[in-house]
Order: sequence, then C-alpha cells, then structure tokens
Amino acid sequence: RGVESRDGRRWAADLVVAGVGALPEQSLAEAAGIPCDDGILVDERCRTADARILAAGDCTRHPNALLGRSLRLESVHNATSQARTVVAEIMGRPKPYAEVPWFWSDQYEARLQIAGMVDADGERLVRGDPAGGSFSVLHLKEGRLQALEAINRPQDFLAAKRLIGEGGAPDPAALRDPELPLYPTPAQSPAPQRTADATAG
Repeated sequence: RGVESRDGRRWAADLVVAGVGALPEQSLAEAAGIPCDDGILVDERCRTADARILAAGDCTRHPNALLGRSLRLESVHNATSQARTVVAEIMGRPKPYAEVPWFWSDQYEARLQIAGMVDADGERLVRGDPAGGSFSVLHLKEGRLQALEAINRPQDFLAAKRLIGEGGAPDPAALRDPELPLYPTPAQSPAPQRTADATAG
C-alpha cells in the first residue's frame, strides 16, 4: 500500500519498483594493485593499468569517446562488445571500444528501449502520445540529443542511436511530430555536391 522510510515518513503507492543496482566485484583487481573507482579502470582497448591484464563487462569503468565521459555500464550489450574488444586485443588487432550505450526490456506488451545516457540537466520533450502506449522521451542539451527513452517506438530508438553517435541534432520540426522521422532518410537529405577530380584527364 506504500513505502515507509526509517524516519517514519510514508508514501502511498499502487506499485513499487525496487531498483537496487549492483556493486562491481573488483577485489581481485584491487589485490593485484590495479586502480579501481566504482569499477576496474580500463582504457578504450579494455586494458587495465597493467597492459597485460584485460577486463570487460559490468565490473569495468571505461572511457566513452562519443559521450566524452567514463562509464560503468550494467548491460548485456556492453559486456559482449567489450568481450570482442578483448579478443581483438589478444589477437593483436586492437579495435577501440566506443559505442552509444543502449538498453532494452520487454514488459508485457511494452518494449522499453533507451539510447544514450540520461542526464539531469538539459531539456526534456515528449514525442507521441503516452496514453496511446507509443511515445518517446527525448533528452536534449543545446539542441543536441543526449538520450532517448522509447516505449514501443523502435524507429525513434534506432534514429536516436545514430544521432547520438554522430553528435547530431534532430530536425526541430520532427521533435514533437511523431509522424516525421528524427533522422532524415537519404531521400530526405540534400544531395551532396559533386566536385571535379583534379587528377582527371
């Protein structure tokens, strides 16, 4: 019927979601003298401070060049992508890891998809109709898309991943109009200007 805190305050509720998160298991790295800070610190190639020791998954904190910050992500996609980065490093074909974070969850008839990292700062816009069960919440900063939370709007989710990865700004006209694509298709984009090849004879 509600939630009661230790100091006696009480909040009435029809539904309570307990999102407790997880603590990274970094004791082995700490014992080996590897620097940690809410996760084992790795570089974009999943190398720790000791280049001979690699780490991947939810227990690591890595730099994200696309977002300009370090992250510790608890997601299947991050763990599998970092695993591929580790394999590439071991095989001598380093491939730096820099991807737009994304998450998803199916809750009965609703599919929740998130691209980017939601920040408390910035502007928030709702696109679509929440009452109809298909909408997106866009998080923007200085006109650029930082994150998008979509309910049954896979097209918005895919467009947001691309826009965030490119550091792009959505079409202002499309922000509140769910009938317009957030990311223009090639047919909607202006044709590139062709230039003459200086070496052509």
